[in-house]
Amino acid sequence: MWNYVYYSLYLDSIDIGDHNAIQKYVYDLMLKNNTGFFPQEEACCLIDEEDTDDKIDELEEKVEEILRYFREKEYKKSLSVKRQEQNKWEEEVLKGQSSSYTTSSFDQQ
Repeated sequence: MWNYVYYSLYLDSIDIGDHNAIQKYVYDLMLKNNTGFFPQEEACCLIDEEDTDDKIDELEEKVEEILRYFREKEYKKSLSVKRQEQNKWEEEVLKGQSSSYTTSSFDQQ
């Protein structure tokens, strides 16, 4: 809602000749005290009351699908990071073991 208030203040602050088509349309509505451009607590895609519940269910399913996708992506990313850390640790341990074997063999002679 505040964005519309800021937008109307913005339209008042710029020269009328600088308005584009949309700004001119909204500004003219504001001059006539017509708030037709302002949302009336209902999205345009939900105007038909019969389909509203179906549309809401469909939107919820889409949101859940998107959430699943990003959760799976984040899980795969965390697995990849863990694998990289494991490989790095293994390399460090193997290097440490090979260097200790070579120094201990020299110490025995």
